[in-house]
Amino acid sequence: MKNLRLESIYDHLDGDSSKRIDQFCRTYTSSSGGLLESKALWNLDYFGLSKTDLGTNLDPSQRAQIAESLGSSLLREAQLIEVAGTAFTAKMSLLAETQDQRSLYSFFAADEARHLRFFDEMLGKAQMKDRKNNLFLDYLETAISENPRPILVLLVQVLLEGWGIRHYATLGRECLNEKVAEGFKAIVLDEGKHHGSGLVLFNPKELDSPLTKHLEDLVAEFLMMIRSGPVLVVSELDRALGGLTKKQVENLVEQMQIGEKIESDLALVSHLLSLAGADSLCMKMTEYNLFQLPKSSEVVSTILSQLASQ
Repeated sequence: MKNLRLESIYDHLDGDSSKRIDQFCRTYTSSSGGLLESKALWNLDYFGLSKTDLGTNLDPSQRAQIAESLGSSLLREAQLIEVAGTAFTAKMSLLAETQDQRSLYSFFAADEARHLRFFDEMLGKAQMKDRKNNLFLDYLETAISENPRPILVLLVQVLLEGWGIRHYATLGRECLNEKVAEGFKAIVLDEGKHHGSGLVLFNPKELDSPLTKHLEDLVAEFLMMIRSGPVLVVSELDRALGGLTKKQVENLVEQMQIGEKIESDLALVSHLLSLAGADSLCMKMTEYNLFQLPKSSEVVSTILSQLASQ
């Protein structure tokens, strides 16, 4: 991937992704926003709940309500990630070392603005301060505001936007609304450009020892969040059902096959680091045992701790 040219990405920015998102926004224009927030866009199968004891014991109205609530929370999180994305591209444009890089990040800023508009049309305007307690959003906002360009290239473009390619692709594939699914598929095209440029621009030689150590800490923190499991899903169930017992959380971890999801997510991060040529960083995370699958009891304990803090 390192033989990609920045110019090849720069020359092919005008794909059909912007047309797809603009078409969605023209179709679903609403002065107040929130046009789709009362409709479930994913069923319980998507969230891994349909075959759990809790999922099968829900009555139809509960299933519909929880599916809508989970979908709304998922969209709100994605919306706030795009808010952070607009801050990221603005900062990277200012920190760019060449005019080509500055132009590239300006194009990417337009992408992020379209993505945000896509979510705004469904949910209404977003503000980072309006979010619920969300460790990942706190992590992302702080990382973007406090770190220099070399760290952000790897952390945001290589890891997080590489992660976003799979995440948005899955959302689009499983979405029950065809128009919304097209919007997610368009975002995937943009994420691919952003991620690809990160692979081109990341240069480990730009990181001195203090920056390398700080990047290690940031990636380790990201991996620790992955190892916590799908907190958003369990949190919504906890709220909707008036609280979950330890036994119910244990059953969810087992029946949702959360361990398999964590293992897949850890493998993805390892793969993305390898693509970027960040082999020493990958080895360091391996030394810390952060790519090792945590025990089920550890996942349950972490989830219960986070539920208690909300």
